[in-house]
Amino acid sequence: MRYAKYLTLFIGNYVIQRISLVYTLTECDSFPWFKKWSGSILLIILRFTKKCVFVLGGIPFEKKERRWGGAFMGRLKAETFKQRRQWDKAANIWVEFVRSGKNYYTEYLNGPALKQMVGNVKGRRVLDLGCGEGCLSRLFAKTGAEVVGIDLSEALIKAARAEEERHPLGVRYFAADAADLNMIDSQSFDLAYCHMALADIPDYEGAIAEVSRVLKTRGRFVVVMPHPCFSIRPLDGKMVADWETRLGEDGSKRYLYYRVEDYFQRYSYSWEWKHNRLDSSFVTTGFHRTLSDYINTLTKHRLVVTRFDEPKPLEKGVKLHPPMKKHYRIPQSLIIEATKTI
Repeated sequence: MRYAKYLTLFIGNYVIQRISLVYTLTECDSFPWFKKWSGSILLIILRFTKKCVFVLGGIPFEKKERRWGGAFMGRLKAETFKQRRQWDKAANIWVEFVRSGKNYYTEYLNGPALKQMVGNVKGRRVLDLGCGEGCLSRLFAKTGAEVVGIDLSEALIKAARAEEERHPLGVRYFAADAADLNMIDSQSFDLAYCHMALADIPDYEGAIAEVSRVLKTRGRFVVVMPHPCFSIRPLDGKMVADWETRLGEDGSKRYLYYRVEDYFQRYSYSWEWKHNRLDSSFVTTGFHRTLSDYINTLTKHRLVVTRFDEPKPLEKGVKLHPPMKKHYRIPQSLIIEATKTI
């Protein structure tokens, strides 16, 4: 009976992993029947094997312990593969958006907050986790830091390397999963930072564990991310966290108050980037988790919070992009400094 139980668990986990992979990679566009019934099929298997996965295509399940591996880790790998594909597809749009100075939230809110928290890094080894096309890697390299940039998207890393060839600053770039930094030695960095990327990483726990591994003792990890309490997000086709707005007499949009529901429900969701500062729209995947999820995971991996802030936009940014004014009332992001203990 014992061997039969283990065989059942193995088969169940394997089937879950395969279904999760197909669900993620196809996004069910070609298999409407699969989208309709996959949740039920998985739920039966999960209940039968008495194991659960964390998130499946926006459908939340009981959080599963990482040590069981199998379906849960297979799901994370599938989500990571999808993320890479999405950002590779959007790379040219994103590079133009950033390098044309249209990314106002980085220019006038989150970028300045990061620079202030990071401070002087001259002569320090710095890891940029989720570096994108490398704008912040270049910024800190210009101040005298030795910078390594990591991003999941090979297309974005290609753009970063091309800029490094045009204007050499000594930055090294790698296309890699943040949860698997096997090209980096342990305890080799003085500082790591992650700018507006941690909430997009499927295996955020693995990424934080890797940051802890590569940081020196008393090294710092600085995280800038959308505020989990106030991030705009959909669930089951409706917006469950967003600003309530009204058009004024002059036709301008007025932001009345922020509404939030289902804060404690962890899930993944698709997000369409669509506004007039982009050449065209594109879709990526985000993950809603609670603030305590991030803080507790940092602590678990010996990264103790030493500073915390909820930044406000610079006045110049508000003049350039008036909708940013609402973040004088409610924060768009937060910034955490966590220091590695012995």
